[in-house]
Amino acid sequence: MGKKIIVFTTFRDFDGKTNDKIQRFFLESVKNQTYKNYVLAVTIFGEKGVPEALTESGLPHVLYRDTSRDYKFSWSQTLLNGITTAQDYPEGCVLLWLNADSVPAPDFFE
Repeated sequence: MGKKIIVFTTFRDFDGKTNDKIQRFFLESVKNQTYKNYVLAVTIFGEKGVPEALTESGLPHVLYRDTSRDYKFSWSQTLLNGITTAQDYPEGCVLLWLNADSVPAPDFFE
């Protein structure tokens, strides 16, 4: 089946506005990947609607919440959460950062 791909990312609010639509397009592009051995490691920095949107998407995911309550974006924290998720896969994995406004081609994970 190949190595697990850990896609670590974060989102803005899912509020029906432009970013919401772009982010849902991103989730759909991940869902359409031909390589299915992946999990999203998502860090939430106070954004609204993220857990609901991920559940609705049906994509495999792990959520991390900013516990500092500063609600300031931290690339380092997002990366560390991806690494934390990777520790669950001792057989090896690939860490992949994708912004939620990316639209990877269907064979990108291949």
